[in-house]
Amino acid sequence: MNLFKRVIKSYFNFTKGESHAFLLLLCIMLVVLLLPRFFQSKYLSYKSDFTNLYRLSDSLSKLKSDIPKAKRFDSSDTFLKKKFHLFHFNPNTVSADQLISMGVYPNVAERLLNYRSKVAPFQCKSQLLKVYGFSQKLYNRLSVYIDLPEECVKELPKIKTEWTNKDRVIKLVNLNTADTSLLIGLPGIGSKLAQRIIAYRQLLGGFVSIQQLEEVWGLKKETIDLVKEKILVSENDVKKLNINLCSKDELSKHPYCGYKLAGILINYRIQHGKFSSFSDLLNLVGADSDKLKRIKPYLVYE
Repeated sequence: MNLFKRVIKSYFNFTKGESHAFLLLLCIMLVVLLLPRFFQSKYLSYKSDFTNLYRLSDSLSKLKSDIPKAKRFDSSDTFLKKKFHLFHFNPNTVSADQLISMGVYPNVAERLLNYRSKVAPFQCKSQLLKVYGFSQKLYNRLSVYIDLPEECVKELPKIKTEWTNKDRVIKLVNLNTADTSLLIGLPGIGSKLAQRIIAYRQLLGGFVSIQQLEEVWGLKKETIDLVKEKILVSENDVKKLNINLCSKDELSKHPYCGYKLAGILINYRIQHGKFSSFSDLLNLVGADSDKLKRIKPYLVYE
């Protein structure tokens, strides 16, 4: 018995401070339990009241029923179940109601009208796909009814039709009279090439053809192709040789004659007299016919 008392006492024996704390906690619990009985308030009531919530729900239902059906947004399923009337139309003149009657969603129809008025009119069918929400499926269904070309045609650059005097006047360079400053103004011609062209011109007595520029040392064919539309040659400016009066040295210095052909010509002239035409030269024995044809434009028979 004494042992049992000692056990009980060891577990339920409180110090003075613990006893005070226990009494204080007990008082707080009693206050919390008794407080609702003295203060009846809607905020302390545990009964739930859904009356106001029910009233709000009824108001929303009534407001929804008052909205016209035309202004409601149909869901995808409801909208697609409608029967649509397809007809030919121009996207630049069609109205929103007509688009909707063909199966275009109302919001997409409004975007289409905004696009054509604020961005640009439609030039071809494919431009409708630029409208947000205008799907490829919708385009495939309506494309045969759209009164526009399939694809847009690229605009060609405008051709200049008005010409000024500056455009009309194209100044060509005469190879037989031009100095080095004029020749340097041609594309691809520098000072060295200009000097060589003039030196060769002096040897020839003048150019009778633009192709003769190929005989100028260092002048490439690509450069000739660049300048041939900007130059001309005139035989009126060519210095010619009188074959019946010139000496052997004068003939031999010409690039197309040479010393051998000059000797044949002079000897024939001494033995048979003056030449009357080019046909007389072709009868010469030992004369190079190719050289004779090349020198022909530079000879006169007086």
